[in-house]
Amino acid sequence: MPVHSQHPEPSAIDEAWRLRNRDPEASAALAEQVVRQAATEPAAGRARVLLAMSQYRCADYAQVLEHLHTALPELADDPLWLGRAYLVLANTSREIGAVEQSAEYFVRTTELALSLGDGQLEAMVVHDQAESRGTLEDVIAGYREALRLLAGVGDTEGQCFAEYNLAWYLRRHGAAEERREAYQLSGTAARRAAGLGVVDIEALSIALGAQCLIDLGDVEGARRELEAATTLLRRTDRSTSILLTVDLAELHLALGEPLAAASLLADLLGWDELTEPQRVLVLEVLSRCHAAAGDHAAAYQALREHVDRRQSVQDALGRNRANALEVLHRARRAEREAARARDRVRTLSATLEDLQDATQLMWESSVRDVTTGVYNRRYFDEQLAQLSADAAERGEPLSLVLLDIDHFKVVNDSFGHLVGDQVLADLGALLRRHARPSDVVTRYGGEEFAILQPRTPLPVAEAFAERLREAVADYRWTAADPGRVTISAGVASALDRTDDRSLIRAADRALYDAKAAGRNRVAAAS
Repeated sequence: MPVHSQHPEPSAIDEAWRLRNRDPEASAALAEQVVRQAATEPAAGRARVLLAMSQYRCADYAQVLEHLHTALPELADDPLWLGRAYLVLANTSREIGAVEQSAEYFVRTTELALSLGDGQLEAMVVHDQAESRGTLEDVIAGYREALRLLAGVGDTEGQCFAEYNLAWYLRRHGAAEERREAYQLSGTAARRAAGLGVVDIEALSIALGAQCLIDLGDVEGARRELEAATTLLRRTDRSTSILLTVDLAELHLALGEPLAAASLLADLLGWDELTEPQRVLVLEVLSRCHAAAGDHAAAYQALREHVDRRQSVQDALGRNRANALEVLHRARRAEREAARARDRVRTLSATLEDLQDATQLMWESSVRDVTTGVYNRRYFDEQLAQLSADAAERGEPLSLVLLDIDHFKVVNDSFGHLVGDQVLADLGALLRRHARPSDVVTRYGGEEFAILQPRTPLPVAEAFAERLREAVADYRWTAADPGRVTISAGVASALDRTDDRSLIRAADRALYDAKAAGRNRVAAAS
């Protein structure tokens, strides 16, 4: 019979913490062992924090919060690990859209770090909070500060991640000087990671360096970096290898090797570990590879599957966030109940307030489009059915404006999907500013938006659509700098339509007429 140490937790926890970035699977396995065998509450709590970190890498936010909900009471007398738990809570809250809770947990972590005099924890807060800053310049400044703090406390592993993240954002800032700095930083991160045995960040940093060299016109240097990253592919963990394979495919594509890129991605699609969001990303890149290779039938097939799966992924993401928010609410309620003896009245009041906030946040998360901030397709369908029934019962007009960004694919192809997403976000904000309180502004799909206007006759809706068209044409797209962006719109009214679908079909035909007439115009259904 194998003999186990009676108190294996401290050394196992230390090793699991050391391996959290170098070998995440081994770290999680050690943490699970500690949870099963832990003789003390702090040891179990520390292990649950490590398990939460592992689940965070997999974007299983509900499971992250379940682990931390259990861990927090166990860490009441362990301030360092309590601070680490709060840091995971801050990052997770940000990912599920609970911005205020995220900021609160970042503050709690900072307070613990300062009270403990723990420079590493303080640096980790600055690093993780950098991504929450408003502008790209602020994000870059945040990572520079984190890198300075990490160097000050001698956290070389943390420096690897800060250097990689700083390089990633510098490259996307666009200027040649910053891309050269990004290449230097990615090389430093790769060498540092190689010395520490952190293969994942080493490989990703090398691939990022290759992308920088392509930007700078050094094709041969990019090929050498590509070969180096490819040799590390098999040594990375499965999660990182998926991201790295996509990066390598993008590199092959940029180097004019679409068949090599398509081959990598085709193999990747056969992996059982591939999540649906990852599959959607792979299909989009694969479509571009086939198109570059001249295989337009395969490109269309990949793009069609990408579009079909994207909506289901968005729905699943909404459910995941809603579930995580529910768990987050339970965790916060448990914290309040622990303080009830000190101030019962205040705790009960906070419970009701937080419950209302969580309910509102979950509802908003389920009906809002993440990219644009307007309502999503599901909410459009619900509101169309309700407003159509109301309009029919009262004999009032209901108008629908369908609008589409002209030549949006050119924006994505010329400036990248980050710029494309910014254009969508800016357009969503513009539509909300011009819409009336009674209007329902939604993202209908892709670059198409739909606006329901109750108690609005067709001429009024057509005039509104024309004002929108002019506002978009005159808008200065300075944040994304994609050049001139225009829209085409189709308008229809429900007074002469027999059902919801016929209203959509009429507006869609009018939108088609606007595009056929040259785009950047409004057409009304006859």
